[in-house]
Amino acid sequence: MPEPGVGRCKSCSQPVLWCLTKNEKPMPVNPTPILNGNLDLVGDHALYVKPDPAVARYVSHWATCPNADQHRREKAAEKQKAKDEAGGPA
Repeated sequence: MPEPGVGRCKSCSQPVLWCLTKNEKPMPVNPTPILNGNLDLVGDHALYVKPDPAVARYVSHWATCPNADQHRREKAAEKQKAKDEAGGPA
């Protein structure tokens, strides 16, 4: 799990800020604020807010990464593997 701070996306190599969600899970955030963004950064945390077309805010890298679907498939495969190993339902 990435630590909060500056890093790179493992699939597209773009720079990201690794932040924590309100549930303390890591989330990559694009490092440049944009108009109509929906994240405020507070310390190491990225908090969702209502987008405002007049305010530059951050946006999750998952929303812009050209390979975002690859990460979703990897996460789903990891969950299925854990269920299979635990003998849980498919």
